[in-house]
Amino acid sequence: MTLEEKERNGNFKLSWMSSRLIPILILLTTLMLTYYNYDNSYCIKEDTTDLAAAIRDYIPNQKVKAEVNLIQSEDNWMYVIFSDSQYGECFMGMVLLKRGWNGKYVIRSAEYGSGPPIRLTVKPDNKSQVIIYGSIKDRRAVRYEYAKSIQDIYYEVMYKGNIDQETFFQVQENKDFWWTGFRLFDAQGMDITDSYLSKQFKNAPAGSVNSAEIFMIDIKCLIILFLGIGLAVGMRNRRRSTKS
Repeated sequence: MTLEEKERNGNFKLSWMSSRLIPILILLTTLMLTYYNYDNSYCIKEDTTDLAAAIRDYIPNQKVKAEVNLIQSEDNWMYVIFSDSQYGECFMGMVLLKRGWNGKYVIRSAEYGSGPPIRLTVKPDNKSQVIIYGSIKDRRAVRYEYAKSIQDIYYEVMYKGNIDQETFFQVQENKDFWWTGFRLFDAQGMDITDSYLSKQFKNAPAGSVNSAEIFMIDIKCLIILFLGIGLAVGMRNRRRSTKS
């Protein structure tokens, strides 16, 4: 074999390798970037320390030093009930997190403040059910009620339940009625609502936060994936057309 033939053969092998290696490297880089972006967003572990830190970072101005009281998982969702002792017994909040395919979570929404120690929220992906959650430090409280009210007269109890532990999480049928009056009772059936609410910290922060970026996280990862695949396939097809 002449030197010219050897050189031509070497160039052919180099061209053959580059036409296959470059698209493969692009695909590998694309997969790594996609995973990095996804794992960097869905990054919260089911751990009380990790969750408390994530909640503090998520709430505006970081005024709340969250202490995780209860973690409840439902399908691909996780509910975290938290409190902050610096704002008295009546301060409480709940954070909703969504699980990713990497087994970790991202925060979807949070609500917090001083007021009724038991609250209601619609269950995600299931409008027929409502979640009732609470954190009550008063040992006298054994039962709660949410009832329709007109001028402070309560009637037709819509939601009710027993308080078996300090922090709890219940799922009930959604009765499609939210403007309700809250009452709290002791073991003798005495109404202790006003007594309990008098302990609330008047200047405690309150509010709700919602994230619209969960959908955008998935879209961003898909865009990276499709661009990378498109570039790799385009380069491969260009090589083939050049040869022909």
